[in-house]
Amino acid sequence: MNHRILVIDDDPKILETCQMILAPETSKAGEELESMAGELFEEEVENGPDETLNIKFEVTTANEGKIGVDEVGKALQAEQPFTMAFVDIRMPYGIDGLETARQILSIDPDMEIIILTGYSDTPRQSMARQLGVSNFQLLKKPFDPDELMQMAQFLAHRHDMHQRRGEQSK
Repeated sequence: MNHRILVIDDDPKILETCQMILAPETSKAGEELESMAGELFEEEVENGPDETLNIKFEVTTANEGKIGVDEVGKALQAEQPFTMAFVDIRMPYGIDGLETARQILSIDPDMEIIILTGYSDTPRQSMARQLGVSNFQLLKKPFDPDELMQMAQFLAHRHDMHQRRGEQSK
């Protein structure tokens, strides 16, 4: 299943890094080479029981909070909502990360919010009061690529489970 992720940060390097980690480009040639190697060595590609490893991400980036909020609205109108948003808490232009997250949740309360921060000057309880929720995640910069991917996979898997439960109860 594909999941759409929105990354909002004023630092182009963070946007690029998140894009490379969460949605690495796979070339057609690379896929064909992998397939040929599998046939040559008679190896089967295993699709093991862990579905979280098969999750694919489509990443959209925004360098300002307002642009990110607008992207969420467009995605809902197109009936292609984002599963989660990684939001930098400190952005010098426009609205800050907490206000951005608050506006996103007012548009789409089902989105998962991950606050990216290099600073710990805003206590988690204060963030929860401002956002009106306590189930957002915090990821400290500089983040480990494996930690970023693991968090995205976990939240995508949790999102899928909630959707399946909702469909079963209908």
